[in-house]
Amino acid sequence: MPRYFFHLLQSDEDAVKDDEGMEFDDNAAARREGIASLADLISDVLKANPMPLDVTVQVVREDHGIIDVLTASIGAQLTLGA
Repeated sequence: MPRYFFHLLQSDEDAVKDDEGMEFDDNAAARREGIASLADLISDVLKANPMPLDVTVQVVREDHGIIDVLTASIGAQLTLGA
């Protein structure tokens, strides 16, 4: 089974490279994992810091082929008052 890596790119920060990766049967399975990882990341980011930002997960096959680039733009708005 091929190994896939999930690199994190976040606005105003350096990229976080996945050095371990995970094995999947095919590109579609790796893409589904990338989507799930992005959803989890969005949840964690919003809990820690409810500010607008862009988050990207890059899904890369072990032969360095980019399978997908998944991006979420988070626009949180806080309203204080009555």
